[in-house]
Amino acid sequence: MNDVFLYDWSANNGLKKCYILDDTLRDGLQSVNLVSPNIDEKILLINYMINAGIDVITLSYPAMSKITEQESLIMLKHFTSVRAKVLPDFAARTLIKDIQPIVNLQEKTGIKVQAHLFIGCSALRQHIEKWNIEFIRDRIRESLYFAQQQNLQAVLVIEDGTRTDPTMLSEIVETAILYGAKGICIADTTGYADCAATKKIIEFTKHIVNNNEIHLEWHGHNDRGLALANALTAIAEGIEVIHATSLGLGERTGNVPFEVLMANLFLYGCLDIDMKSVYEYAKATRKFTKALIAPNHPVVGDNVFTTATGTHAAAMYKAAQTDCGLVDYVYSSIPAHVLGRKQQFEIGRMSGIASIVGKLIEMGLPQNHTIINEILEKAKKSNAILTQNELDTIIKYIETNNI
Repeated sequence: MNDVFLYDWSANNGLKKCYILDDTLRDGLQSVNLVSPNIDEKILLINYMINAGIDVITLSYPAMSKITEQESLIMLKHFTSVRAKVLPDFAARTLIKDIQPIVNLQEKTGIKVQAHLFIGCSALRQHIEKWNIEFIRDRIRESLYFAQQQNLQAVLVIEDGTRTDPTMLSEIVETAILYGAKGICIADTTGYADCAATKKIIEFTKHIVNNNEIHLEWHGHNDRGLALANALTAIAEGIEVIHATSLGLGERTGNVPFEVLMANLFLYGCLDIDMKSVYEYAKATRKFTKALIAPNHPVVGDNVFTTATGTHAAAMYKAAQTDCGLVDYVYSSIPAHVLGRKQQFEIGRMSGIASIVGKLIEMGLPQNHTIINEILEKAKKSNAILTQNELDTIIKYIETNNI
């Protein structure tokens, strides 16, 4: 159907399948306005992540507290019961005291895990922390050597990597390769990069890696509103692992929103997954964290598949009358049915008869001309969308008085 009616200018864009690391239970929960899920809810979220096709799950930063370490053990043990092909992951600084709890978790469960070891590397971070390149190299060497000795797979996270100069970045990457890092993660910690910068730094890093058996990852924040665009650029540039969080939760403005990333990859043909599971995961996250989600948040917002504009509703109504399959494409790029959602109509001063007819059908009511006219008159005088209570009052009045 799409091939017949829609010309896709974004087709054949070179994007390939990548692995997704979900950082919701670590970076996502650093959002200041959330309720932290209890351990049972975290287990349920892990199940939703597995169903949503996530490849790597960062469960926590175990060194943060004894409670976090205890919860980490419970979550890790859960992996043996679900038997999922998902890699459990933990975060730590490039400090042995941070890495040791992760080693303990691996030894207690017998489950192979991965550790993301992070250190700030930009000149700004060095100035603030009173570090220099020798200190940073020593920290990387010591932490990676310890991880290797403990049979722990480690990825070095270059924190503030997108504001690190090329000479420093080159030395850090070379040090990570030399001392056995399995991967290198470029972190756009402050959401500073744009797409051109993302492309440049990935090309530069790939040149240093130079076909060593080491993979590259991208961790992006959304301070400039570019997290998703940068993630798609990173995938196009050959990054193997993209970090994301459910609903884009995380520090300040958050991270790459997982559900929006997946929707884009689905539309690009990079995924073979039931997108309903992605939507269900987002709903569960919203429920367990009490996250406040904007109504216009792509994919999961309440208003994504809702229209109150007369001309739009008219076109959608005609599409529904002609071919039910087309109604999801007239004013949507992501088909509602793919997510298990439906197109909805609301009524306001910009609505027309088609909006009201669509709403009445949605409510399971007959298309009574008197009701349509009364609602239309009320809507044109209103400065907001008519509430369900207002609609029910109009309909009840007309039915009660046999108008």
